[in-house]
Amino acid sequence: MKFLVALFIIGIHLPLYCQPVKMKLLGHWRDSLIPGSSIHNNAFNEAWGVWNKGREYGIIGSTLGTHFIDVTDPSHP
Repeated sequence: MKFLVALFIIGIHLPLYCQPVKMKLLGHWRDSLIPGSSIHNNAFNEAWGVWNKGREYGIIGSTLGTHFIDVTDPSHP
């Protein structure tokens, strides 16, 4: 029982350490040809950022698939 309580307490607090503390919007990208979903009318779902060999990329999911956007220069994604 003690193990389950400890696991529960750790499980609640662990996701809090994975959240970003502060973010700054550097650019905006939108493709008007991507249709919204039939249920919620949302075209995009998840966004991630990665860094590889000195370049930064934004990865975003949509109803048409996955999009990789070079955001090394945020004023020209």
